[in-house]
Amino acid sequence: MATAKKKAKATRKKAPAKRTAVKKAPAKKHAAKKAAPLTARQQIQAKKVELAAKAELDKARELAKFTQKWVKARTTADARKLAALEKKVAKQLQTAKRKALAKAKATEEKAAAKIKAAAKSAKAKATKAAKPKRKAAPKKRAAPKAKAKPKAKAKAKKK
Repeated sequence: MATAKKKAKATRKKAPAKRTAVKKAPAKKHAAKKAAPLTARQQIQAKKVELAAKAELDKARELAKFTQKWVKARTTADARKLAALEKKVAKQLQTAKRKALAKAKATEEKAAAKIKAAAKSAKAKATKAAKPKRKAAPKKRAAPKAKAKPKAKAKAKKK
């Protein structure tokens, strides 16, 4: 290798001004290459952060939509349940009202029947009291029965 380097130096033309520039250029390029990946990494990191922020926004937006749909569905379901409960309670009240009316009617009829019976008995007592009392004819005593005659004793049996 050493010989190859020497041969390369010998075949080259000397250009001192350019050589110094050529030597400096690789250092600048190397610095630029080091800086370029850093900026590329920074750009990638910035893009990652930007995409993450967009993802969070999309997630929040979708969650908000889902929440709105869920709340709407929940309120309609609750409204349906409340309507059914109100209907059920109204029906129970109506049946209770009917039963109470029927019971009241039955007690009125019972009371009316009692009043009618009491009036009838009072009327019967009044008519009985208003009629003149007749003296009842004395009861005839039945004639005492004649005692039965004793039967003749059977004749004695022959031996």
